[in-house]
Amino acid sequence: MSASEFLVDDQCLVKLLKGLCLKYLDRIDEAEECFKYISVNEKRIKYDEYLVPNALLELALLYLQLDRREDAVKLLESAK
Repeated sequence: MSASEFLVDDQCLVKLLKGLCLKYLDRIDEAEECFKYISVNEKRIKYDEYLVPNALLELALLYLQLDRREDAVKLLESAK
């Protein structure tokens, strides 16, 4: 296995961690973009299957914080 094989997985992991940090710094728009990046790259993730459900969960929690309940419920359904 080459290092490039893990590139997308590693980038998405970094985006998840960055999104969490931004969320707790109240930089909501930036956090949302990080979580969405993971979802957009779902098909390219090879090994770290937990990334997409966790990103969707965090995005749903972010939407609940913003009182966007319908969006949050849709994301939670997808995360299942």
